[in-house]
Formats: sequence, C-alpha cells, structure tokens
Amino acid sequence: MSLVALCFLDSFASQADKPLRSLKEYRFFSVSTYNHTYNLPMSNPFEMPYNPGIAADYNFPLRKRAKTLWYQSLGLNYYHHKSVNQGVQLYMGLNFRHAFHNGLQASLGLNLGALTTYDTKPNYRINSEGEAERIKKTGRRSYQGTINVMLGYSLHKRLNLPFDVYFRYAWGLQAPFTNEIPLIPHNNLHVGVNYYPFR
Repeated sequence: MSLVALCFLDSFASQADKPLRSLKEYRFFSVSTYNHTYNLPMSNPFEMPYNPGIAADYNFPLRKRAKTLWYQSLGLNYYHHKSVNQGVQLYMGLNFRHAFHNGLQASLGLNLGALTTYDTKPNYRINSEGEAERIKKTGRRSYQGTINVMLGYSLHKRLNLPFDVYFRYAWGLQAPFTNEIPLIPHNNLHVGVNYYPFR
C-alpha cells in the first residue's frame, strides 16, 4: 500500500520527467553484507546471533524526477544460517527513492524471487533395517517476497564520488519452508555501497 501511495503522489508532482536516454548515469551496482535471521519484523536485529549474508544487485532507472527515482533491480544473494540452512536467491525488484537536499536518501522497495536452500547440519532417517542413515543433501526450492526500507547517503553531491553508502532493512516471507511449515519470515539488516559506473 505504501508503494502504491508513493506512486500516486509522484505521478502528480510538478517536476518534469527526464527522457530515458539521459538516465544512463543513474544505473548502479549495489553490494551489501547482512545479518540473516528467521524472525518477525518487530524483532531487534542487533540482539540476534550473527548469520552472515552477502547480496549483489544491478539497478537500472525507470523514471527520474528532480528528487525522486523509480528503478528496477536484478539481484543475487547468499546467506549462511549456522543452525538451520544456507540459501541462494535470485530476485527482481521495484524500488522508489527520494533524495533530500543534504545528500540523504530514503527508499522503499519490493522484491520477488526464487530461493534454494540447503541444510547446514546433517539429517538422518531410520531405514528399513532400523538403522540411522544420513540423508543426502538436496536443495529445497521455494519463493520469497521481501519488503526493503533503505536509508543512505550520496557521496556524489559533496565529494564528487560515484558512491552511496546505506543501511537497508529487509523483511520477507518464504513459501514453502518445509512440508510441515508453509511460511517462514526472514529478517535481514544490510550495510552496503552503491556504485555508479557512468558518472
């Protein structure tokens, strides 16, 4: 709903759109590291055990105005949750960003993607002879939708450097998690850098 509201307000702004051919300088790459947890969005990520993750995105603009930017992202991320599993996700996203006069930036985005997970600890089952045998690791495929909220700072305006630095909070739902658990929440806190190669 928030993303729809931002789109509605932006469409009635008085600033003129830039033509797509002039938007090449707003293409950028993002790299971030993050802490991955399975938890609800109101949980404090600083109190959670550290489970490392890394994400890389390519972002290209769809619509640019004086202080706002709509852009699409294509990304890949990986996380290693020590007590549960590790996962690889390929995703696409739609994002809205507002730039303030002092270099601060805030954005809201929605990602949808395919997730493959692998157990980080061995699993066993009882065979027909009543003995425990190790189950071979196979990837479990599922889908995940994620809402992203970002607060960043542009180094281009003050220092003429083609970078942004940012914090991003991401909360998502994976479906299915297992046969017994149809949905499970993901709770991630990112620290990252945007790089604009065409500036």
